[in-house]
Amino acid sequence: MNHSHQEFSGRSIVVHVSDRTEDLERATRTAISLEQAYPGVQVRIIVNGQALAGMTAFSTDLLPQNTQIGACSLGLGRLGIDPETLDAGIKILPTAPLEIAEAQFNGASYIRL
Repeated sequence: MNHSHQEFSGRSIVVHVSDRTEDLERATRTAISLEQAYPGVQVRIIVNGQALAGMTAFSTDLLPQNTQIGACSLGLGRLGIDPETLDAGIKILPTAPLEIAEAQFNGASYIRL
């Protein structure tokens, strides 16, 4: 699909990563594809569960321009990961499920990896 003639500003997509650390790389590739297919779209990668273990080595420099990434603080605590050790560009979220629900209430599309 080529949507290059359309502008998708004001629309958002949540990419949810929770199971495997390898899915962080997959989420980055997905965000790149989404931004290419839907110019102007805002992509939010929300990470919780076991995938949080990969956040300690994650660099937000790899993300495309309109993509943000957030990590669930409850999950980080359960895994014993200090949020201060994460890349400064990673937003610390109070709880991933509430962030996802709020985004969907506000019209975001949802993709689970």
